Amino acid sequence: MMLKNFTACYTKLEDNYIMGQLLEWPNVLTSGKDMKDCEEMLKDAAHEMMLAYKDDGMKIPNPSLIIKPISIPIDDGMLENELISEE
Repeated sequence: MMLKNFTACYTKLEDNYIMGQLLEWPNVLTSGKDMKDCEEMLKDAAHEMMLAYKDDGMKIPNPSLIIKPISIPIDDGMLENELISEE
């Protein structure tokens, strides 16, 4: 069995749950009560999606996403939410 690295994106929801999604595979989406829980749920969701793809004879996406931060000027007080730091 081989390991592939995918890029997870996390969003804090209004009910303080965390939503997680794989950027290279947007169909893999889940939520958890905190970052650790969401990551475990995301791994489980990816595994279940792999099984479904295998049953349907489909290939999973090959991770090839390039992440590069860009700077965008934003006026003070314009951001709705603050970034979530890893716990």
